Amino acid sequence: MQPSEEQIKKNVIDQLRWDSRVEISNLKVDVSGGEVKVSGTIPTWRMREIVNMDVLDVAGVTYLVNNLKVQSGSFVTLPADEQIKKAIEEMLNRDPDINAENIIITVNQGNLSLSGTVKAVWQKLKTEEIASSVNGVLQVQNKLAVAPTGTYADQAISEDIMAAFTRNIHIDAQDVSLKVENQIVSMSGKVPNWKAYYAARDIAVYTRGVIDVQNNLWVQ
Repeated sequence: MQPSEEQIKKNVIDQLRWDSRVEISNLKVDVSGGEVKVSGTIPTWRMREIVNMDVLDVAGVTYLVNNLKVQSGSFVTLPADEQIKKAIEEMLNRDPDINAENIIITVNQGNLSLSGTVKAVWQKLKTEEIASSVNGVLQVQNKLAVAPTGTYADQAISEDIMAAFTRNIHIDAQDVSLKVENQIVSMSGKVPNWKAYYAARDIAVYTRGVIDVQNNLWVQ
């Protein structure tokens, strides 16, 4: 049974209040059907991503619109752009999964831009995750291009993904319409819950040869 809008809203607010990583004093939550809209201000970009994960863990949420803006309080002294850049470079260089040689970092008044190349989609996403956790980052533009090592045919990529779907406990492969063109994966269809949604996304992201994932799945 689908929870009421009032119950979803209460559960979302309780979830965010429960999470000690989230500052909720300037957050507003609106619910329409299963769609949740979160707006207001938060102090870090990383917190924005944490809010995403918390909200999508709540039963009855079928879609999330995150309109949160990063805005540090006037009493907070933010690091200089060069300090932010240096901190990101150090964190990426320490990570064994990331080759930072081909990653270009630009910071302008706390707004971070990532460009250059990595070898896999998951490395692109992990680079953003690491960079967004650095103090002083207010916004992230991830323009990293994915350049896999080796040659991968679209048909082979598609077959690998579908085989992984059939092995996964959370996914019914019949729920997902899959298309691979020029190594870009597109998925559409309706899945029963967020576990299935993220399982399908992760499979596409981790498959060899994929350079981008367009995830248009809906939770019903």
